[in-house]
Amino acid sequence: MIVWWNERLLFEGEVKISPFDSCLLRGEGVFETILAKDGRIVSWPRHLKRLRNSADLLGVDVPEESTLVEAMRMLLDENDLSEGKARIRITLGDNQLVTAVPLPERGETARITLVDLCRNERSPLCHAKTCSYAENMLSLAKAKEAGADEAILSNTKGELCEGSMSNVFFVKDGKICTPALECGCLPGTVREAFLEIGEVEEGCWPIEVLNEAGEIWLTSSTRLVSWVSHYGERDLGEPSELFHNSREALIRHIGAF
Repeated sequence: MIVWWNERLLFEGEVKISPFDSCLLRGEGVFETILAKDGRIVSWPRHLKRLRNSADLLGVDVPEESTLVEAMRMLLDENDLSEGKARIRITLGDNQLVTAVPLPERGETARITLVDLCRNERSPLCHAKTCSYAENMLSLAKAKEAGADEAILSNTKGELCEGSMSNVFFVKDGKICTPALECGCLPGTVREAFLEIGEVEEGCWPIEVLNEAGEIWLTSSTRLVSWVSHYGERDLGEPSELFHNSREALIRHIGAF
């Protein structure tokens, strides 16, 4: 694959990184994962805003928007990804890297489980997408060991927070709900879009609220919205009409398809 490395297009094997790179050694970097569909970069303004916010927190330089857009478009073209779905990743630290790879097809449903790790809602990093990602990967590994696709985490107060790779929505008494940012969750780009288009209640609920929820959904930048078929041993059945209608409204809003 061809990648964009410090304003140059290179084959991936040509990339050279210093053994003293701070992103490599300590995770001092930020990144964004972005969906591209038929050459169109989905929700780019939301991703750019979060990238800049994360970078400001860590003191990381961000290239000009025009530079990043040109890099993404060149990679989609050079890697024959101008049709279909692709996953773009921008990583910034001591170096600047942009990659684009095919996005494998996945189902619209997911199995989730609660893991024994928690988010620190008081950390200034909880709202930044940084390269210090070991906690997320450990959470996901624990979920996989339990036969699930995604891990659900509480915060230090025992409140529902987020998934290791996603934001969480649930439906209770006919109302769509999602944890507020003060609970420690990442400000997801799809989460933001959902809040723009629908009547969604933000708040802080004990993690046990998922035991009572009639529906649970996950949102992420590449999968958009997924129906949760199982929470632990609990079977939540097939996707509802509310889920389908909300998903279609979201897709129209962000112009993803």
